[in-house]
Amino acid sequence: AEYLADRAKSDQPLLLQSPLSGLAGTLPGTAASAEVSVADVAGSNHPAAQWLPILRGLAMLVSDPRRDVRAAALNGVFDCLRDHGSAVFDKDTWRMAFNGVIKPLFDDIHHQLSGGDMHKSQTNPGGQPDGSYAAWAASMGPPTCLAALTALVRLFEARLDSLGFLLDDVLRLIENCVQHDTEAVARIGVEGFKQLLLQTGKRLDAEAWQKVTTSILKLFNDSMPEKLMCSAVTMSTASQLPFKKEAVVIQCVVQLLLIDMLQEAVEHHYEHVSTAGITTLLNALQRSFEFAQEFNQHIELRQTLKRLGFMREMKQLPGLLKQEREALSCSLKVLFQVQGDARMRGTPYVAQAVERLMGLCATVLRTYSAKERILQDLRETRPSSQSQQDRHDKQDLSVGGAQPDRDRDREAAAVEIEREVLGMVPIISDVVLRGLRDLDEGQFVRHAPEFFPLLCELSVVSSREIRGLVRSLMVERVAPLVTLGVTASASGTVPAVTAVGGEPTASTGERKK
Repeated sequence: AEYLADRAKSDQPLLLQSPLSGLAGTLPGTAASAEVSVADVAGSNHPAAQWLPILRGLAMLVSDPRRDVRAAALNGVFDCLRDHGSAVFDKDTWRMAFNGVIKPLFDDIHHQLSGGDMHKSQTNPGGQPDGSYAAWAASMGPPTCLAALTALVRLFEARLDSLGFLLDDVLRLIENCVQHDTEAVARIGVEGFKQLLLQTGKRLDAEAWQKVTTSILKLFNDSMPEKLMCSAVTMSTASQLPFKKEAVVIQCVVQLLLIDMLQEAVEHHYEHVSTAGITTLLNALQRSFEFAQEFNQHIELRQTLKRLGFMREMKQLPGLLKQEREALSCSLKVLFQVQGDARMRGTPYVAQAVERLMGLCATVLRTYSAKERILQDLRETRPSSQSQQDRHDKQDLSVGGAQPDRDRDREAAAVEIEREVLGMVPIISDVVLRGLRDLDEGQFVRHAPEFFPLLCELSVVSSREIRGLVRSLMVERVAPLVTLGVTASASGTVPAVTAVGGEPTASTGERKK
């Protein structure tokens, strides 16, 4: 590689017929069967004539059963590209290297993980008679995929100026990893995407960020576990799950990983993301939050799923509570950041963001207060009715009644409400209330009439932390407004003061009449 990269060498060999070219047709599904043929560049002075056979030969060895060979081959591929590519590759050569080496390399790994080589001996390629090839590939594939994706991200970051035009291809490759039917590879795909954003985010322009955010939105939509809500599940006669459980579980995992990735990317690179890109990310979070919220509200559906075997080993009902909480929390944090962003002022984005933020905050506070009241009622009625309920259960059991089942369903619903209420406490305290407290004066005054009744509801909830924050908010932000309004009204300096309920109060002169 160093010899070929040395432009002072005038006797660089021309490729006539490499042994690798004869190998290309014999290994379908491997790196040798790439889109770019060796014959296309053989016998020419094009850089690919010398580099592609070397790179493709190394890429083939990444599938070798020997760990040391795999590691050395993988390092060799990306070391050559990183150390010498920018010096000797033009745009066309980079394109050929990506399509003819890197992409097939990942295709090989996916092919092995999918069991595509089961035509081989059930004895693994390492020669161990006690393991199948599938088991060997499964143990080899994820670590190799992680190493390959990490190396690709490092290459892209190190040579961003030369490789920026390949961003679409890199994103598609990562998307294929995230959408893989193996959970380990899906996790690796999201982690690779996160590292790509963290390492290159500051250097991506607005167009590149738009491509990135569009890709994130696509991944959110494609990995949404919509089969949980399919009509076949709601049929009372259903006797088995109408979907593959493992695939849906992977989608649920990917949703959480994507939310975490998005939040971390925004925390590090918010100022570099375009306003349109921020809107795209908010749309992705809203889609995730709304789907999870809708699913979580269907208690009977979740009970049916558990009866059919979905997440049966868990004590609680299957749910997307964490997805709902994390997507909601991330949305609120981003929206609070947008409404205070100086570059957004005067644009339609900030008005839309503030409207979405205030509506979401009000909905969250209203929902929390309502569920808190339900939970308090259940706590108050449960002890007094327990002995009477025990007598009813005994009577129903003696006559074969269905009352115990209904009681268990009600108890399960109560447990789910309690889980939701406890899970919402950090969002209310750490995000919503602190965000409202830190709003600028104009925004707070404008929306105080809407939030005052909701804050009053929160003053009687069970959480001491929330009650304390509500008290601070009332004292620090609401009380000065009330004092100002009373003082101004008494002095007659203003004709009217807006009351907390939203209706204007009478002016001083009107009250005297």
